[in-house]
Amino acid sequence: MIKLLISVLSCLVQELSEHLGIRTLNERLTDPTMRDSFDSIFPKDNPKNTRFAINFFTSIGLGGITENLREYLKNMPRMIMQQQEQLPESESGSDDESESSGSSDSDSSSSESESDSPSSDEDERRRRKQHRSSERDERHKKRHRSSERDERHRKRRRSSERDERHRKR
Repeated sequence: MIKLLISVLSCLVQELSEHLGIRTLNERLTDPTMRDSFDSIFPKDNPKNTRFAINFFTSIGLGGITENLREYLKNMPRMIMQQQEQLPESESGSDDESESSGSSDSDSSSSESESDSPSSDEDERRRRKQHRSSERDERHKKRHRSSERDERHRKRRRSSERDERHRKR
């Protein structure tokens, strides 16, 4: 069922981009009056969901419409840090320090884990990308070497066939 929905969504968005053009489609998708309608397609609730949307649209050739998501994901650690800085400021104004410190400990620890997560996930993604890239380069080199080997083999075979024809004459 999910595969069907993904398939329908990809076909729909590709058709729209063909008819409207990627720039016009992107303008309509980022229109403030329509933003609420597209929140589920372009999620900003969780870095994992945001990356999934970016990867999905990129895989179907529409990575251009994910620029806002990419920017959001890039700035997410900074936004989390700003939220962490605002928490201590709001605590200092409270009268009951025992309650605020108890709740702030859990809030700050969850914020810290969130701020660690995007960067570590991003580092992991970079490592995987580099690994895939090096594997791809290695496969390309092997193919290139094998094609050179095949070409040398063909040349030798042609040469030997020519020699054989000359001998028969």
